[in-house]
Amino acid sequence: MIRLFASALSLATLLAFAAPALADDDCGNVDRQGTCVDSKTLVWCNHGELETQVCPQGEVCAVHDAFNGAAGCIGTEQTDCGHVTEAGECAGEDRVVVWCDANLVRARRCDEGTICHWVDDEAWFDCVPTSLVAESSSPADDNLTDDNETLQEPDAEAGDPHKPGAEFTGSPVPAVEKGGAEPKADLASSGGAGCAGGPAGGGLFGLLTSAALLLRRRRQAAP
Repeated sequence: MIRLFASALSLATLLAFAAPALADDDCGNVDRQGTCVDSKTLVWCNHGELETQVCPQGEVCAVHDAFNGAAGCIGTEQTDCGHVTEAGECAGEDRVVVWCDANLVRARRCDEGTICHWVDDEAWFDCVPTSLVAESSSPADDNLTDDNETLQEPDAEAGDPHKPGAEFTGSPVPAVEKGGAEPKADLASSGGAGCAGGPAGGGLFGLLTSAALLLRRRRQAAP
């Protein structure tokens, strides 16, 4: 009887230790350490259930020593840019543009009516009117030569840092401050329609190249 009880206890102990590992298998390749779907979206396995969190204002998702090598949301001032480049990327279902500025990660949520998208003139990701994105991606606009319609996807060789993220329905509710210009129909004549506008285009481009290199405007992050 004693031997049978000891065997049952050993089996129960083994199952107790094995249970978390078995539960993690239900999450695919995501474990309890978590992973960053994009620069604002954290996903981890919680007893066989996938949990999603959108990092709040001032924080980005990163694998950091503060979490003992796990992924988590951390203040932008506490981490370097990591994989985020100056050209940036889209996060949170294309509703947030994230980029590297002076070795710090910046983030801004796009206004209503705008979406994160590659801007060919600027060679970075920014917030642009959704109407222009739809026009630039339609087959009829593939051969556009008008300078006013220059939104294109980056070359495949350069790679596209865009990664789809989770919907903004996780906890906590995203609080990335909104910012940017109202949607404009004409990027060139309006001075841009991204999160902070763009430089003037047209025939003066060649004359202003030197000045533009020194005074090139930057996207502004939420304070």
